[in-house]
Amino acid sequence: MKKVGYFFCVDPDLDPVAMNVYKSVEQIVEIKKTNVVIDSEPVMEYNSSNDQVIHFIRITNVLSHDYTKYLSILKKHFMDYDLIGVINWHEGAGADDSIFTVHSTGDVASGKYGITDPRHIRRLIHAIENNRFKYGLNDFKVLTEATHWSGIVFNQHPELIIDYPVPVYDIEIGSIPASWKNKKAAEVLAKSLLEIFEHEQDCISILCVGGRHFTDTYSKAILNKDIPLGISHILSNFWLEKGNYHTEEGYRMLHNAVNTIRGGIQGIAFHDSMKSTIKNNCRRLAEELSIPLFNKKVLVNNEKNKEFFK
Repeated sequence: MKKVGYFFCVDPDLDPVAMNVYKSVEQIVEIKKTNVVIDSEPVMEYNSSNDQVIHFIRITNVLSHDYTKYLSILKKHFMDYDLIGVINWHEGAGADDSIFTVHSTGDVASGKYGITDPRHIRRLIHAIENNRFKYGLNDFKVLTEATHWSGIVFNQHPELIIDYPVPVYDIEIGSIPASWKNKKAAEVLAKSLLEIFEHEQDCISILCVGGRHFTDTYSKAILNKDIPLGISHILSNFWLEKGNYHTEEGYRMLHNAVNTIRGGIQGIAFHDSMKSTIKNNCRRLAEELSIPLFNKKVLVNNEKNKEFFK
């Protein structure tokens, strides 16, 4: 049986998005109580078919902000899940005002990466984009976001990330209050969460190295209908440089990233702005794995990517 768990912080002062999406789920489908209670709230369940179950878990904090507490709960109740989604908000410089975004979990600077599966991110991006179009939400974009973990900001130790062997993804609405409160955006995300298994497809897995925290290159690559590309971890320049990825230890951390990607990788995409010393380690890794290293522009150039991935 395929199983997904979505976590929602119930406190709008801590998370202005999560409960809007949860309430939209309740309006779209009928969900029922289970016998499991977490933070005084029963875990809710939706069965879309005999071999699929989706659980909705309401908690008093954002999952990653108190991971020391919630890790034991994850291990007790959610070990046999395909993936976990943390529904929350995005804010800060570097992103458009109206976005949906998905990212994998990891602390790049310390080389601690959570398990990820590029098929999960691909399915989420496709579901959100399809529903964004259906709902006529033309002012919103669907983007990937660089791999990171907000637990770091809340003094959670990055070692905790590798203690839970199930893929965990942040699934967000951003980046300003008007977008967080947008009812259609909440409905789009709610509908997309329910469709997590409706876009099943094997894909060509790419590790993305370098560049900014946000770029539309990778979401465009995922949405390309001609070639089934999948993005796993995205390692931004800021954290690569902070983590000294030009060193031998940096090379080991690149290996750490690859080792957490289910199914491995079939290519490494680099950004023009990445330091040559870090690119050298990427080249070394590509040679060791016998896979291509290429400029990220290839991902959105149909003629070139057909050549790379034929």
